Amino acid sequence: MRRDEAMLMEKAAAGEVTLETATILAVPEADGGLGYTLALAERRVSARRAAGCLLAPAQGDRVLVSLCGAGETYILTVLERQSAEAPARIGVAAAPAVRLAAPNLELEAAERLRVSSDELEVESRRARVTGRLWAVAVDAATAVARKLETHFQLRRASAEQLVEDYDMAVRRVQGVDSQTAGSLLLKADETLLAEAQNVVVGARKHVRIDGEQIAMG
Repeated sequence: MRRDEAMLMEKAAAGEVTLETATILAVPEADGGLGYTLALAERRVSARRAAGCLLAPAQGDRVLVSLCGAGETYILTVLERQSAEAPARIGVAAAPAVRLAAPNLELEAAERLRVSSDELEVESRRARVTGRLWAVAVDAATAVARKLETHFQLRRASAEQLVEDYDMAVRRVQGVDSQTAGSLLLKADETLLAEAQNVVVGARKHVRIDGEQIAMG
């Protein structure tokens, strides 16, 4: 047994807390804080991830560990990562939830920001989303609002079926309102009114006007 290794064991037996550096040899499959294997003073040591160690250690990382008198070894923090290109995972070991609280909180990604969850909830008194290009793809969507205003320079909509139901609808077109359809059906329960300075009705074959009373002029 080397002298430094013997000193570590003596301090641990005496109840002293010692800080040392170690290398991660193996990580647990499920990160619950337990099951890390370290290389410490040429020994293989089992350790657990401390709750304050937010950066999840990966295999080959250089870490700072605490040796406690009860024989427990805690990974306090990651000092150096083996691969600088590997993704870093932030979290609290064995915690069911993590809450960040601050007057102002910013998330910034130079290339890509991804949020993945089984259920996503966003709650705010006032929300604003801006972007140059948006693409949204969902299986089903429901929107409920007391008041909705939209402004477009150009709006295109495409659907296999369109169903709209209103208590009252008012539409105003300053320019030309053009509709093209295979068949166009207009039905009103009480009154259908068409009013203009000039009205032109043209048909290639037949024009039919049917009613109990027809008044012209």
